[in-house]
Amino acid sequence: MAKHGLQCVVPGTDPKVDIVFVHGLRADMEQTWTRDNVFWPAQLLPKEVPDARIFVFGYDSSIVKVKHGTVAKTEVRSNADDLCSKLAAERSKEPATVS
Repeated sequence: MAKHGLQCVVPGTDPKVDIVFVHGLRADMEQTWTRDNVFWPAQLLPKEVPDARIFVFGYDSSIVKVKHGTVAKTEVRSNADDLCSKLAAERSKEPATVS
C-alpha cells in the first residue's frame, strides 16, 4: 500500500456514502488502522456499513525527520486541500457499469 495520498480500500457495491480514514501525527495510514494483522477499515467495517466506499488518506506526518533533523514541509491546510481535491475527483468519476 502506498504511504501517501487517497487510496480506496473498499469500492463498495452501489455505495451511498464515502468514509475516509485520516491518521494523526507521527502515524501511518496502514499501521494506524491495523491490529493483530486485521486492517479493520477493509476487513471489518464493510460488514457494518455495506453501502459505503471506504478510503484511507496518508500524508507526511513526521514532526521531526531523524536523519535530517527537519520537520515535515507540508502544512495541515495543504494536506486538507489535497484530500478534498482527491476525494472530489473520486466522487465525480462516472460509476462503473456492470455487464
